[in-house]
Amino acid sequence: MNNTPKTGGRKKKVTEGNGNVAKHDSVNTSGPVGREDGYAGRDDGNKTEIENAHTNAAGDQEDKGLGTQIIGSLLTGGGNQSSNNSGSILGSLLGGSSGQSSNQSSNNSGSILGSLLGGTSGSSGSSSGSSSSGGSGLFGGSSGGSNNRGGSKLGKLLLIILLAVVAIWLFKKCSGGQACSLMDMMSGMTGSDNIAAFVPETGYDTYDAADAEAPTAVSASTSVSTADITVAPSARDKRTVIKGDGTDEVLIMLYMCGTDLESKYGMATNDLNEILHGTIDPDKVHIVVETGGTKTWKNSVISNTTNQRYLITNKGLTALDKNLGQKSMVDPNTLTDFIKFCKSKYPKANRNILIFWDHGGGSLSGYGYDQYFNGSMTLDKINKALKNAGVTFDFIGFDACLMATMETALVTEQYADYLIGSEETEPGCGWYYSNWITAISRNPAISTVELGKIIIDDFNDVCQKNNAGDSTTLSITDLAEFAGTVPDAFGKFATSINRLLDSQEYDTVAKARSRAREFGASAGINHVDLIHLASGIGTTEAQNLITALKGCIKYNRSSRSMTNSYGMSIYFPYTSFKSVGTAVSLYNSIGMDENYSACLKSFASLAAGGQIATGTTSSPMDSLFGSFTGTSSSSSSSSVLSSLLGSYLGGGSSGGSSSGSLLGSILGGGDTSWFDSGRVMNNLDYYDSHVIYSDDMLLTDKDGGKVLSLTPEKWEMIETVQLNVFVDDGEGFIDLGMDNVYEFDDDGDLIIDYDRTWLALDGQVVPYYMMSDVTDAGVRVITGRVPAELNGELVYIIIVFDESDPATEYGYVVGARNIYDEDDPMARGLIEIKDGDRISFICDYYRYDGTYKESCLFGETITVNGPIEVSNVSIGSLPCRVTYCLTDIYANEFWTESVEY
Repeated sequence: MNNTPKTGGRKKKVTEGNGNVAKHDSVNTSGPVGREDGYAGRDDGNKTEIENAHTNAAGDQEDKGLGTQIIGSLLTGGGNQSSNNSGSILGSLLGGSSGQSSNQSSNNSGSILGSLLGGTSGSSGSSSGSSSSGGSGLFGGSSGGSNNRGGSKLGKLLLIILLAVVAIWLFKKCSGGQACSLMDMMSGMTGSDNIAAFVPETGYDTYDAADAEAPTAVSASTSVSTADITVAPSARDKRTVIKGDGTDEVLIMLYMCGTDLESKYGMATNDLNEILHGTIDPDKVHIVVETGGTKTWKNSVISNTTNQRYLITNKGLTALDKNLGQKSMVDPNTLTDFIKFCKSKYPKANRNILIFWDHGGGSLSGYGYDQYFNGSMTLDKINKALKNAGVTFDFIGFDACLMATMETALVTEQYADYLIGSEETEPGCGWYYSNWITAISRNPAISTVELGKIIIDDFNDVCQKNNAGDSTTLSITDLAEFAGTVPDAFGKFATSINRLLDSQEYDTVAKARSRAREFGASAGINHVDLIHLASGIGTTEAQNLITALKGCIKYNRSSRSMTNSYGMSIYFPYTSFKSVGTAVSLYNSIGMDENYSACLKSFASLAAGGQIATGTTSSPMDSLFGSFTGTSSSSSSSSVLSSLLGSYLGGGSSGGSSSGSLLGSILGGGDTSWFDSGRVMNNLDYYDSHVIYSDDMLLTDKDGGKVLSLTPEKWEMIETVQLNVFVDDGEGFIDLGMDNVYEFDDDGDLIIDYDRTWLALDGQVVPYYMMSDVTDAGVRVITGRVPAELNGELVYIIIVFDESDPATEYGYVVGARNIYDEDDPMARGLIEIKDGDRISFICDYYRYDGTYKESCLFGETITVNGPIEVSNVSIGSLPCRVTYCLTDIYANEFWTESVEY
């Protein structure tokens, strides 16, 4: 870490006032909303046996225990940890007993008739998809604004008469599978088998990319400014041949799993509206959608009790199959059947396009979340579905989160020429469909790169229009060029990492991984930008991989806050190892280079060894009560490891069980066959010279204050520093969170000081937890989260500190994010926070024995009225304890002694 004088964390603006720091009613959560582990660390099993391992290693030295705290990922799923932490390390030490967005741009002034005939009123309070003028959503769907749906008796009588007239008219006019008019659409308002067709919503707010007044998103410096149309000589031939003679025929297959994105916010309905408002040439472009996976459709036509298939034209949606039965949208057989159906319907189409619409979970979780069926469609299942379908594609696109990965490219390359996807979570509005549908209808021979550029530009610009704070990434990768250039370069890159690890340069790899742009950070899924990671590794092979990747990523744009996002991510574990076994198994099934699997296993094994070698890391609770304990630097790391691992690997009765429990907790449980104990034992001398101990966190008196003084070598091992503040309310501790606010003095010592202010929104102090801190071209961007209830729904309020602009360097609120279970695919994007929204903040509360008690409402509820001000304000007069958390290259966390203020 750079500990040069006067360097430090984020910039803060202190404003007048005292923020309310009182807790109130308990909130129903499944665990802590701040720190997922409740600062409890891992379960060390039989602690006595583990302590004996340390005692044996240290000889006559004082026994201070052994048990490195495993670093959990940031809270993702509403804290799915048990709230009873009485058995934690902290308890024993102290003697005590876890994206959905509503950024819809459509104006639902719509059809009054649609509202009268069954349009659902009162869209979700967190959705902005409807205007206050009311009316219908798509096809008589959600009516925005007023909840006043009552009327006079005369109005009701007129409605009855109107319904009767409509029924008679429908009986006479509609039959079979013919496309009918606006009135036909009404026949399907309950999702019945009578659906024939429906027409687009009226009064739709289209987006014109050519409009001079249309907003253009400010892109990060790592975005590609122009599309690259060159092709490397080693690229394979394209499977799709674009004829360009006027006979090209396009088949677009939209696989739409509506899930809660639709049932809560109507996002699928909105995107169908966007398609309908494009110009569709029915002779040249065929758009077929399969719908399913959601409990409620925000329109009056599509059924929520069965999967259905529709043909989309400018006349509306014509049912091709009204009752497929309720099938899992995350079952590969469902996808295979859909693709085969589409191709049999339009066998002459020479350009096939497949779009996955739903949540995405990235390399390991894959695609999809079905509200009726468990699981997701992992990449090996997607591979199976595409293989069995027997169709090749011009491009495969993911209108879903986190799917622009190396692993996704590896799978889809076998079936498609291009991949379009996002490295980061997508904003809820997702892709904007109108313009690119129009473009390919007007010119079915349009190049795929040009078409992809339209999709990417509209995606970024429309998201900017809906919510200027949205973080966006989207890229198009030439998979034919990828196949010819990347695999060889990637394999050699992985080998070069293993070579570094073999040469005891773990710290080089760890720093590159720690500092790489991370995606889905709040979920701890361990995705990083592959180009940014390679640039940190710095080997010749890494540079060759960068060249190959930049060649095949033909166009890439990301918002200003998404620095160092170059277009393709990869799974690389660092903060948690629980999914390594899953990754290795998946890699075997999809044909990932074996050198990369070996690289992951080696790195994760060495990181786990570093956690064991460190011994018991401290906890904020240790220092709060003056029970600051930990491993002494006088104890040999190699001796501790030899004793502990020897017992574990030997499986003897003396200590084998507890050692296994400790190691198992570090490795995250599950399949731990990937762990390379031999590599760990061969690096004992490395650990001896590259380890930090808890007693290094003891403070020193200096110039009337206190500092943390480490050697330059040990500062080099520190990756992050965060301020951790707890307020003592007389019954326990309120956790205010963790903020990267710190400063070094002229000697490079960390200054232990606190001005008794904390981050506040509109003057109300809020619990705040930093998520990421990324620097690109000298510009620092910090992102953090605030646990809260937005109109009664549990969310994180997301705050960004962007130092590239004086208007944003002190922080701004970009929106709110729903909280999902840790293993669920990520939510698409942010919920827009609007005037009139009510935000209640949530804190975690800890007993004096250091165990988590409950999560509570905190401070005062604010009602949004204009931009929310981000500042620091005084926390008042209650006593508080302050400690700093330092994270090292093994992802160990250490807390300094606490100081009372």
